[in-house]
Amino acid sequence: MKIILVRHAKAYESSEDPQRNLTEEGKKEAQIIRTFIQKTRWQFKEILTSPILRAKQTAQILNQEFKIPIEEKLELKPNSALFHFNELLSKYQMNDSLIFVLHMPDIVEIASEILKIPSNNLFFSTGSAIGINITNTNPLEGILIFHYQPNYLE
Repeated sequence: MKIILVRHAKAYESSEDPQRNLTEEGKKEAQIIRTFIQKTRWQFKEILTSPILRAKQTAQILNQEFKIPIEEKLELKPNSALFHFNELLSKYQMNDSLIFVLHMPDIVEIASEILKIPSNNLFFSTGSAIGINITNTNPLEGILIFHYQPNYLE
């Protein structure tokens, strides 16, 4: 199974926008990551996203090219995704490819768990992504394919 974990793109601070919509910079980040993900040429089954607005907006921008189902998952809300991640994966086949749109610190915790890398060795700016080949679901293990930071590669 191939998965891409995406940290939602840059959003307004809650003091500026209580809903935390994506900023113009965030929309650009999502477009940049979409272009990068397209280059993988993976055939994605669906995008699973947190129900929080900034994640949903990121997923919608990603999906402008893929046109696949977007599933909002309460299990992907901030600070709960790691606990539910294996359960979510169990609903898919090992030959599926999926995109997950997540928050900090969940994206770090999930990548750390799968790759067996200490979480303090991982960094995810907004709009960044990591591609992982899941080699085993019990225990959850995988191999790093890429770690993309659009702000550093423009």
